[in-house]
Amino acid sequence: MHDLERDNALLRKQVDALSKQLKRTERDDQFLLERFRARMAKIFGRSAERQHSDQLKKAFEDRGARERKATEWGRASVVSG
Repeated sequence: MHDLERDNALLRKQVDALSKQLKRTERDDQFLLERFRARMAKIFGRSAERQHSDQLKKAFEDRGARERKATEWGRASVVSG
């Protein structure tokens, strides 16, 4: 019986520690989400509030593809030049 009580106390401590960590992570997540929204508003203006997140994702993917293509083109011209 004593082992069971000790195990329960240990489990309670672990659950408390995990609960605190989860709360901290949720706060961090909320903070990062607010920063992200503020940056999107700064980059895209108020229209970012009206756009669906898939539209923003597509815009970033397109931008990344253009940047990769430009980088590859730049490397190709250095190699061939």
